[in-house]
Amino acid sequence: MEQINDWLAKLVNAWKTHDIDAVLVLFTKDVEYWETPFDKLSSFSELKSEWEGIKNQEDIEISWEVFSKDEDKYTVKWSLEYTDKNNITKLLKGAYLIKLNSDNECDYFFHCGESKN
Repeated sequence: MEQINDWLAKLVNAWKTHDIDAVLVLFTKDVEYWETPFDKLSSFSELKSEWEGIKNQEDIEISWEVFSKDEDKYTVKWSLEYTDKNNITKLLKGAYLIKLNSDNECDYFFHCGESKN
């Protein structure tokens, strides 16, 4: 579990500091990335554009719990709370399905979650 927890800690740190480049190095260039169960990003540039959205988030609080592991695949329960550019607090929760390669880079990412507001 150390591998996924290390990866998630790096993701959270990059997210909280709005460091898009630090987020992107966590993913392979050919990652299969699902922003929602209906929205598969088609390129690495789309992934970068998607993550640019964190620049509009402040007071970011993220927690996670890894609740299953199968070889290099993990299921992670997560919670995110932040204040948006309109000073509205957002609360989201859900699950990530993450596969890490031997270099500790994500080559499969499936996100499902829901916003309370």
